[in-house]
Amino acid sequence: MDEVTLTSKGQVTIPVKVRRALGLGTSSRLKVTFDTETQSLTMSKVLSPRELVARTSQLPRKDIPPVTDVDAYYQEHRHGDVK
Repeated sequence: MDEVTLTSKGQVTIPVKVRRALGLGTSSRLKVTFDTETQSLTMSKVLSPRELVARTSQLPRKDIPPVTDVDAYYQEHRHGDVK
């Protein structure tokens, strides 16, 4: 675990090994959350749209057949009777 020091302006320097591991650079954005119960801060990288697409494209997909007959699909699902 690394320790950081708070400056008089309320700034901290993130250790280089953490910046490298997260791929952080100038203008990178971080989300900061505070847990009042544990009095702890958590910082996480805000993903760019490109990073988000890359991450979500690796998720497993359900095999859902395309809807080719909208009327039949509507009739089948209109009362919540999902098969």
